[in-house]
Amino acid sequence: MGLNILAVVVSYNGHHKTVRTVEALIGRVERVLVIDNASDRSSIALLKSLEGRESVSLQFLDRNTGIGFALNLAVGVAREQGFDWLLTMDQDSLADGSMIDEFEAALTRNPGWACLTPTLVLGGGRRNLSESDEPVSYAITSGNLIRMDVFDKAGAYDEGMFIDQIDFDFSLRVRRAGFGIFRVANAILTHELGDAEVPRSTLGKFHTFHTPLRRYYSYRNYLSLAKRHVRKFPVFIVKLGLIHMLQLVTITIYGHERARSLLFIWRGVLDFFLGRTGPYNEAR
Repeated sequence: MGLNILAVVVSYNGHHKTVRTVEALIGRVERVLVIDNASDRSSIALLKSLEGRESVSLQFLDRNTGIGFALNLAVGVAREQGFDWLLTMDQDSLADGSMIDEFEAALTRNPGWACLTPTLVLGGGRRNLSESDEPVSYAITSGNLIRMDVFDKAGAYDEGMFIDQIDFDFSLRVRRAGFGIFRVANAILTHELGDAEVPRSTLGKFHTFHTPLRRYYSYRNYLSLAKRHVRKFPVFIVKLGLIHMLQLVTITIYGHERARSLLFIWRGVLDFFLGRTGPYNEAR
């Protein structure tokens, strides 16, 4: 290990998934920090089974503060403890045994790179490897390796978004700060997308199975993202907007809670125009 990496795993009711995510990182990075957003008792009990494991630290929050807040805590820890890199991980992702080695090899070839993302394997599908490393327009949170000086110029994660679109917003701010984002072809990360299998159809490939509450954040935060970045990145914003429009159609076809999902989307749009951020409040 030569990169001096702190890996952070943000946990919320992840149960065995979170434990598997952490175990896949042990021995691959200098330290794994788990920040738990007030999970249920069974998830916390499983996380506590990791106590005492070498190079693993646990931090339990007393309420669900959202992904952005937890990631910013990790940035602070990385700075205080002198880490050079931060690896951000979702609780439902598994790093391939050679992912960190491939990142390090890519940085040996390209020492100026500061923001790296792996090749994703979604839902247990086949690997679809590029022939070579390549620049990309964004990195999802999971598997994103970031040099610490990037945060000095790009800023912190947006805590007001709570969940969803946080990675898009951060990626676009990274690019605005003058850094490139690069996918490392042979760095593999298995990542879950949504809560069920995506339908096998042309239209179905645009659909993800999420809860109505997750839809609320997705549509509210997309509008915030568009307002913030459309002038600098119009193509990205328009493409993402078209996907959201298509998902309005797929929700009515494939969605398990169609009416409730559409209601929460409407609430998300309304809250955007009312300037509301942070966690969803049923009493609003």
